[in-house]
Amino acid sequence: MGTRNRKLSSARLIYLEACAEIAHAFSPFGFRHRQSRPGLVHREGDFLHEISFTSSRYNFVIPSGQREPLMQALELYGEKHRLALTPEFIDATAQDSIALQLTVSTRSELLKNWRQRQMLPLRKDDHVAGEEIGRMRLPPSVAHFDVGPMETRKQSIVEATILLKDVALPFF
Repeated sequence: MGTRNRKLSSARLIYLEACAEIAHAFSPFGFRHRQSRPGLVHREGDFLHEISFTSSRYNFVIPSGQREPLMQALELYGEKHRLALTPEFIDATAQDSIALQLTVSTRSELLKNWRQRQMLPLRKDDHVAGEEIGRMRLPPSVAHFDVGPMETRKQSIVEATILLKDVALPFF
C-alpha cells in the first residue's frame, strides 16, 4: 500500500470510528448502524428514518514526525512573505482534518408508490423530508464537525451526538 493510501486509510479509519461512536449512542432509540453506507436507520411502520454520515475527499492526517517540520515551514513562509502568522494559527493549521457531516431524512415506500400512480407527479421518489442537521435547528446554521484533531475529537463527537439527539429525534 502506498504512502498516500496509508494516509487516506488512517483518515477513513478515524472517520469510521467517530461514526461508530455516534451510532452506539443511538442504539437505545432503535437505530441500527448501517456500515455499507455510513449512517443509522430506524423503521417505524412505513417510514424509514435515516441519519447519514458523510465526509470530505479533502481529509488528511499529518504523518507522525512531520508536524514539527510543517510548523517550521509555515513559520519560514510567513517570514519570507511578511505575513504575521501567529503561533496559534500555525498550530491550528498543522492539525489533522477529518470532516463529519450529518444529514437527517425520512422516506416512505407508500408515498413513492402513490406518487408514481399520479398523472403528473412533481417527483417520483420516496423522500418525505430531510436536511443537513444544522439547518434544522433554530437559528439554522450548517453544523461543521472536525474529528481530525486528537485534542478535540471526543468533543466533536459528543457535540454531534447531542445535536442529533436534540434535533433529529424530535424530527422523527
